Parts: sequence; structure tokens; C-alpha cells
Amino acid sequence: MFTFYYLGFILVGTILAQQYGKKTKNFLWREYFALLAAPIIGLIGLTFFFGFQPIKLFLLGVIILPTLEWFTGRAYHTTLGSKLWEYKHYPLPGGYTSWLAVPIWGGAMVLLWLIVHRF
Repeated sequence: MFTFYYLGFILVGTILAQQYGKKTKNFLWREYFALLAAPIIGLIGLTFFFGFQPIKLFLLGVIILPTLEWFTGRAYHTTLGSKLWEYKHYPLPGGYTSWLAVPIWGGAMVLLWLIVHRF
């Protein structure tokens, strides 16, 4: 049940951020924060039911998943000679991941944990 609520928070936040920033072409911090607001509120809500475990997993995801993304992008680039993806805004060295993706990966880790926890 918590999995669906958290996923719902993520989807609603994404849709609202998309509608909010529909007319802009450039990166704006307010739109980025709008995108992150609902998952962060959901994360805080999960702490009432699971204690600090969701926050620990969020922080673990903030470290592990962007690192995996960076190494995957780097491995693809060095192996095949072209980039699979490249971040333009606030990239880490090489452009294989971005500082802006870090909290999104943390939220993804919490969502994966909720899916596994459910089943």
C-alpha cells in the first residue's frame, strides 16, 4: 500500500512540475524543486510508519545509484566510443551523471525498497 502511495506522490509531483514548467525552455531551480517536492514529502511521511529506514535508504541511494550511473556511462563511452547519455546541467566529471540527478536516485532507491518490501 505504501508503495502505491509513494509512487503516486512521485507521479503527481512529476505531472505538476511538468505543467508548472511547460512554457519554459531553460533550467529553472523552482521547477527542479517542484519536481522534488512531492517525493520528499512522501519520504517524510514514510518515516512515520517505518522510522528512519527510508531516510537511510534514501541516503544510500544518493551515494550508490549515481555512482553506478557514472560507471555505466563511462564504461559504455570507453567501450563503444560514444556517449549513451550526457548531462548538461551541473554534471559530474565526464557528464555521465549530474548533481541534479542525485536526489532523484535517492527517491528511486526508496521506491525500489518499498516494492521489494511489499513482495
